[in-house]
Amino acid sequence: MSVNSEIIQAVKDEFGEGMVYAVDRKERRIVLTVKRNILKKLCKFLKEKLEFDHLTSIAAVDRSGLVNGMIESRLLYYDDYEMVYHTWSHSKKTLVEIKVAVPKKNPSAPSITDVWSTANWQEREAFDLMGVKFSGHPDLRRILMPEWWKGHPLRKDYEMSPGKWFLSDEDEKEEYVLDNQKPVFPLDQKLAENVKTEQISEMILRIGPVHPGNHGPWLINLKLDGEVIVDLDTQIGYQHRGLEKIAENRTWTQYLPLSDRYCWLTALSNNLSYVLAVEDILDVEAPARAQYLRTIMLELNRLASHLLWLAAMGIDLGNLSGFFYTFREREWMLDLLEMAAGNRLNYNYGRFGGVTFDVDDKFVKKAKTTMKIFRARLQEYIDLYDGSSIFHARTKGVGTITAKAAKDLGVTGPLLRCTGVKADARKDDPYAAYPELDFKIPTRKNGDVYASYEVRMDEMQISSEIIDQALDNLPKGPVQSNLGRIEPVGEAISRIEEPRGEIATYVIGDGNDKPYRVRVRCAEYINVSALGHMSRGYKIADLIAIIGGIDPCLGGMDR
Repeated sequence: MSVNSEIIQAVKDEFGEGMVYAVDRKERRIVLTVKRNILKKLCKFLKEKLEFDHLTSIAAVDRSGLVNGMIESRLLYYDDYEMVYHTWSHSKKTLVEIKVAVPKKNPSAPSITDVWSTANWQEREAFDLMGVKFSGHPDLRRILMPEWWKGHPLRKDYEMSPGKWFLSDEDEKEEYVLDNQKPVFPLDQKLAENVKTEQISEMILRIGPVHPGNHGPWLINLKLDGEVIVDLDTQIGYQHRGLEKIAENRTWTQYLPLSDRYCWLTALSNNLSYVLAVEDILDVEAPARAQYLRTIMLELNRLASHLLWLAAMGIDLGNLSGFFYTFREREWMLDLLEMAAGNRLNYNYGRFGGVTFDVDDKFVKKAKTTMKIFRARLQEYIDLYDGSSIFHARTKGVGTITAKAAKDLGVTGPLLRCTGVKADARKDDPYAAYPELDFKIPTRKNGDVYASYEVRMDEMQISSEIIDQALDNLPKGPVQSNLGRIEPVGEAISRIEEPRGEIATYVIGDGNDKPYRVRVRCAEYINVSALGHMSRGYKIADLIAIIGGIDPCLGGMDR
């Protein structure tokens, strides 16, 4: 019996009456449609009994528009909402999709934050954008939209009229709503008295939304006892662009360049994540040469992203030389990306069934030379950073997280691997040409900022070796499949290991020329949600190092 069959049988034995149906969709993919009253029990069973220790994504879907043009065997008919959960088992290497119908009138579902803590922000997002309430959620409030926003933008009946400029008449009094992002900590009305009698020094400090240590516009509310962080509340959404809503109003192809822009440092991963999900629905694969080119470009993008992270860490921790050193080689990576894609930031390189452009021998030769020189330069970075006693003092034993906590919080990428967990979608859930290449997944065990630094430094070495392998084995042939006009019917999710961790794109097609639903789970969005856990008990000066160790990108957080 296959792993998928064993999982389905175990669930059926435990929840026979609560099951609607179970589908062994494909290798490493299972779909379970269940009744709402067993949702939490099923999630606990999957985590505690079947080792599904990672919650990948939570998506809210308004299915009220799916009653026309659907193929009944592929998707259900009902004028309702639906919650879709994706959970991954690091040991079984399988993804389970759980689907639960919720009523359109007063939609609600039980919170699963007590099963996986990482559900917190994702349930808040479903509440914010779709209006689904989660009973038992510890802090159910908007997360991407401001508190004064009316309505829930991802609903199909949400009014999408053109934007309006509100210009007041001379006699009309203008009112501006300012500073709606309030700290959520309860204020101690007797603080002054306590300071005198107990000699405490407690205060609330706001960092951001514009602060160089934040790496972009987001607000951190800190509750401090002297210099020590007692509590932390993160508020995001300052750059929310509604990209998931835009997807529903663009054709499948028109959305391709927008998919680059979740995080401008990982455009290729973002783009390919969307492409792979659509290809899964269409049941097509790109030609072999295109698969290798995708791999080469992804690893070049990983190098460019990691080099920017290292440069920022240098500035954050007082090592200005590190910024100039790393940007020197980062320009080389951008030169190669520009040679292949024509751009240096948002590459728009992926296409359904292939890639946009082929590369020539000049690109291959330059890439090989660049990787050879880069590996020598990488040792310079190690000497510069590891040779600094200040860098060691600021990063070792700071922002520590355990493997158990990292899994519970949904942390992925270098932040997870630095706790000793050998998890990487390139190996565990392979795509592109990765199954045909030989490479290792680096890990550490300390789970602190320094350990995440070591993992990323190893990854840069390994990325350069992957690029060399792919260039040496680059097959001949076309780089695109002729798909013609596409109107996908069905749904799929893809998982990609981008530089910061796991990006997962869940796509629904209803047979029209536009996506019915696109849900994106970016790595930095979930990693930043763990900031409070990683920061409590450390000093405020350590917070900058911890944020740098997370390597946030605000575009991916807000989308």
